[in-house]
Amino acid sequence: MALRTRKPLTSRPLDLLYTIWFIIHVLITIFVDMVPFYPRVLQLPILLKVRQDYITDWKDPLVISWPAWFRAFLIVEGLYQAPLCIWGIGALRDDRPTAPVYLLVYAVETAVSTMTCLVELFASTAVTWDEKMSLAWLYGAWAVVPGLMGLDMFMRIRRRLLADDKMVKNE
Repeated sequence: MALRTRKPLTSRPLDLLYTIWFIIHVLITIFVDMVPFYPRVLQLPILLKVRQDYITDWKDPLVISWPAWFRAFLIVEGLYQAPLCIWGIGALRDDRPTAPVYLLVYAVETAVSTMTCLVELFASTAVTWDEKMSLAWLYGAWAVVPGLMGLDMFMRIRRRLLADDKMVKNE
């Protein structure tokens, strides 16, 4: 079996996009989304202000009403997505061959949970159509980037499996 040459991250534009995405995702998770779950002593005034400003500016009905299913999605974000994003930054930097498997799972879970939020958002009567559209742009990135990542990772895994299958048939 031939050794795989690792290309630098800067020569892999999609991996660079995903790395930047993961950095942003981790920061938002830590400094915005997880704040309500922190013990009071860790709920710093600046973090509470950022959350309140978000609620005031965006009128996000999911953050305001905080339904149980949405809280469950946030727990998944904190316990699964954020740690995987941190792992993914290193995996993409190092061009690890196992990255596509893990990132496919992340991408599907993130896109599906975001689509659920978008469906609920558009069904909401608590915000106007214009507010829904603004929120859709905000949430939309969490469906589009992971959606792209999911397709990309699926194709990478598929190519590798087909290449392995060819090698087996040629033996």
